Amino acid sequence: MSRRILVSLDTATVVDTTLDQECITLGRRPYNDVVLNHRSVSGEHAVLRQTPEGTLLEDRNSTNGTFVNGQKIVQQRLLQEGDAVEIGHYRIRVQDLAATPTAAWAAPATGEATIDALPPLPEAPADASPDATPPHAMPPAMDFPMFEQPAPALPATRLGRITVISGPASGRTVELNKPVSAVGKRGTAVATVQRDNDRYLLAYAEGDSPPILNGEAIGFTGAVPLQHDDVLELAGALLHFELAEAE
Repeated sequence: MSRRILVSLDTATVVDTTLDQECITLGRRPYNDVVLNHRSVSGEHAVLRQTPEGTLLEDRNSTNGTFVNGQKIVQQRLLQEGDAVEIGHYRIRVQDLAATPTAAWAAPATGEATIDALPPLPEAPADASPDATPPHAMPPAMDFPMFEQPAPALPATRLGRITVISGPASGRTVELNKPVSAVGKRGTAVATVQRDNDRYLLAYAEGDSPPILNGEAIGFTGAVPLQHDDVLELAGALLHFELAEAE
């Protein structure tokens, strides 16, 4: 059964995608199906499982916990239509697309989904240190600059792409047509690029130092919008970001 995942951070929607696998992982590490790139989120924070009764939310022994409608769950909870999930600073809504749409998912006149009715987040604890849970196996990495996440491509009027402009892979271009893509070298420096229709958000994922965007470090927390012609320095290489009209 396909499920729509809508994730917001502060007032911005950072993920709006549809996934159809039985289990959907959420966490800070770049190999999760839904990447929540903030240190208040554990590397492998939670899982959404499809069951005969509906969507089951499981907390994976996270440091700061998982909340539903403002209440911390104990291990797992069966979600109901309209429930609001809170993980760190993120608000998440999950909709089983086979279910009848409810008013909580009704779109405004613009045709975009709204999450204004979500309850307020509980006070988030101070940024937690990255958890020591060893990551499970990642898919085989592509050569720099990118290893992609197993997720469906999204339609857009303008498609982002990254081209390596210095280093051994100079000249290589990769289209950013997935909800979340990871760029860099594992074990050295990795950043994520989250796609929200025509918007692309860059965030730190792992490494000793954050990515450098147009000469300035973006920091270890939060996400920075990418603009056409931005230059990113990561893992000792320079990358050029551009937006092109989708074919």
